[in-house]
Amino acid sequence: MNKIFLSLIFSLTILFIPYRVSAHGFGERYDLPIPLNYFLIGSSLTIIISFILIGIFIKQKNIANLFHENLDPYKKQNFLSRKLAFNKFSKILINLLKTVSVILFLLTIISGSIGNQDPYKNFSVTFVWIIWWVGLGYINAIIGDVWNIINPWKIIFEFFENNFKHSKNYYPIYKYPKKLDAWPSVILFLLFAWFENIFDTSTPYKLSNLIIIYSIITWTGMILYGKYAWIEYADPFSKFFKIMSKFSITEIKILDTNNCKLCEFNCIENNECIDCYSCQETSSKKNKRLKFRFPGMGLIKTQNITMATSIFVLCQLATVSFDGIVETPFWVTIQIHIFSAVSVFGPNTVANINTLGLILFPIVFIMLYGIFIWYIYIYSGKSLDAIYIFKKFTLSLIPIALAYHFAHYLSYILIQGQYIIPLLSDPFGNGLNIIGTANNTINISIINAKIAWFISLISIISGHIISIFVAHIIALKIFKNQNIAIRSQYPMLFLMVFYTALSLWIIAQPIVES
Repeated sequence: MNKIFLSLIFSLTILFIPYRVSAHGFGERYDLPIPLNYFLIGSSLTIIISFILIGIFIKQKNIANLFHENLDPYKKQNFLSRKLAFNKFSKILINLLKTVSVILFLLTIISGSIGNQDPYKNFSVTFVWIIWWVGLGYINAIIGDVWNIINPWKIIFEFFENNFKHSKNYYPIYKYPKKLDAWPSVILFLLFAWFENIFDTSTPYKLSNLIIIYSIITWTGMILYGKYAWIEYADPFSKFFKIMSKFSITEIKILDTNNCKLCEFNCIENNECIDCYSCQETSSKKNKRLKFRFPGMGLIKTQNITMATSIFVLCQLATVSFDGIVETPFWVTIQIHIFSAVSVFGPNTVANINTLGLILFPIVFIMLYGIFIWYIYIYSGKSLDAIYIFKKFTLSLIPIALAYHFAHYLSYILIQGQYIIPLLSDPFGNGLNIIGTANNTINISIINAKIAWFISLISIISGHIISIFVAHIIALKIFKNQNIAIRSQYPMLFLMVFYTALSLWIIAQPIVES
């Protein structure tokens, strides 16, 4: 314990090294009211104090109350099985959402293919990168797994499945090889991150072509291995949004889990089946309950985590951090030094160096996480297998990913996101005014850099505190001993303090074009 806190004090001392930065991302300079290192010290101390308080008040004997059915104020309510007006309304609403989703999907492809190729005048670029990727991530994290309802690839596949197969539950051509686990989704997610961060996807027709290619891959996978298997193991977007929804306030629980024993996805945890796509669609409405929960409780409940899913979460955290750091003067300096020292990167020097960085970032994140997990293994007295611990604590990082995702993309959703209003009237950029909003102007003063900085600061600190809480509960559940559980969390505390400082440092840097 003394060694850990000495290390923390040393880290905080380093933060006193003076330097000036300005908050980035809003097209205007904002000099922080006090030096950044004071913010870093204050946030780090906040996290340490939170760790101590959580350790004092959250005990082994009372964690069961967090999951007790009697705490559910909606225990006797089953919204999914209601009849008459509510049932009809929910069905109409879901069908409307599905229809809108497919229309937007087709509009994205068509506008990207034949519309104005100026990214600011084309519906596809703004919709994909701001409304869908950033905005829907927030919605899933707050409300629940909305993507499972509005996934256009799934909706279109089901339409042809129901109309041409004459059987809703047809057998796929091949059985998905379980040894592959979710590794295809990891690979496709990293490929997506490369397109997002390095490839020029701001050109609408390129983006449209990529969507078409991915659609072919997705529908081919669903035909070969089945809809459920492809979504569960190979679709990176379903994997991403489902992981984000673990933080949300809702879950769908299967009441009678007898049929779940036949489910191929090992969905039963602690005698419960929660948020399993396959079981949801094959169960009757009376056998499903829409439950409300406190934010983050889904991360604690979900413990059947495979190594592939763990690596997916770490890659998710690494790529969003890389997206932030690649825009800083620090990264430009690295590019210059590498270019000066090595002459093997060819004509696309910046893109090749960034590709190397995108490859190395997840590797470094996985290695660092593995080191801290090894220390958890040591501090817990080697009472559990290190790989088991590695997988169990992965989901405790999700609040961090959400907080940084929110802080990093705040300006995009609030400012650049406004472009979707005129683009809804003129999606092709050819002078249409379908719903009368084509002349809407962008309000860049909707939020200033000062407010954005403090919102980001609060977001990041809150995310790390929630992560500490989740990790503490997981430790209490798996180690079965209060003292061992607390002792095991010292390395995790150090990791949280380090990543808080790194996150705040990144968002405080001015944006530069690399």
